[in-house]
Amino acid sequence: MITIQELRKEIDKIDEDIIKKLSQRKNLSIQIGHIKSQCAKKVIDNKREEIMFIHFEKLCSEYKLHPAFIKKLFKIIISNSRKLQK
Repeated sequence: MITIQELRKEIDKIDEDIIKKLSQRKNLSIQIGHIKSQCAKKVIDNKREEIMFIHFEKLCSEYKLHPAFIKKLFKIIISNSRKLQK
């Protein structure tokens, strides 16, 4: 039988992976910000975000996650990306 400690170790690994992925996302957002700046594009791309949230809803259904939680989470992530792109 698997123990709580073993399960927590798995959660710790997943949390570390999430942080690594957020760091990778941050670096990509910075690069996008440089490109947008060179092309005189706006930081906010409402159409892109709309498409992203539609995709997130589909993923929530596929992975049985609560859409409101994922929407809230990604609003925070996107807000941070916008700050990095300025």
